[in-house]
Amino acid sequence: MEIVQILANGIVLGALYACIAVGFSLVWGVLDMINMMHGTFIILAGYIAFFAFDGLGVHPFIMIPVAGSALFCLGYILQRGVINHVVTAPVLITLTLTFGLDMILYNFIAGVLTVIALPYITDNYIVRIATFACMYSVLALSWNFIGGFAGYPSFATAAFFGLGAYGGALSQRYGVPMVLAWFVASAVVAFFSAGLGYAILRLRGHYFAIGSIASVEVLRLIISSWSDFTGGGDGLNVPILPGGPDYVGMLFLYIMLTIVLIVFFITEAVARSRVGFGLHCIRQN
Repeated sequence: MEIVQILANGIVLGALYACIAVGFSLVWGVLDMINMMHGTFIILAGYIAFFAFDGLGVHPFIMIPVAGSALFCLGYILQRGVINHVVTAPVLITLTLTFGLDMILYNFIAGVLTVIALPYITDNYIVRIATFACMYSVLALSWNFIGGFAGYPSFATAAFFGLGAYGGALSQRYGVPMVLAWFVASAVVAFFSAGLGYAILRLRGHYFAIGSIASVEVLRLIISSWSDFTGGGDGLNVPILPGGPDYVGMLFLYIMLTIVLIVFFITEAVARSRVGFGLHCIRQN
């Protein structure tokens, strides 16, 4: 039986390498381009199947089409967004480009996997620090839309963040489930930001900066003064989630990491879209 197992493992491993070779030869033979990203794509597919099996109990064979579809989408984005611009360049150029993309993708995967593994290799304090790091990354990326793309010196991001936090906390205190409370908070912030933008986006330069600072101070004074409703300086207590501190810390870390990835890809999509072009034009005006 041991020999049969060894032979089966060898056949499966050989088939895997054969698939890699066929894909590599197709890209090289059809496009005359040496693609150095095949290995990282295989590793990424393996991790998708592993975490689906370990965390969700999904059979690895079921994850084969799922991982294949996800990697097809990633490859399509890289092809349309980057590789198409140099597809007719000399082989050395495309080899260098795909090698650089491979290094970026590999280190990106390593960073994400490190964050995912934190709850299993360290204590809850480090997990909370990583969660806050992800949260501040989301705030920085969101500020980049108005401060980076459009060039408006906005200080109102803190006001949006605080208003959303209080909106979600107050919703939970009045019996709204946590996930639904997040959507309520998002709607409140969207409504407030639309009204604020209508009022101060007509300003330019330091006048806009002063207007955004004023909005932060107005919200701070309202929240600190309306203590019967907002808790004032004492803050608010929300219902404790079941599962213990370690489970809750892991849950919020994964949620914040997911939000970081979503906002990052949205930022990249906007940067290459007509909306991003319009925002850049506003900055140049």
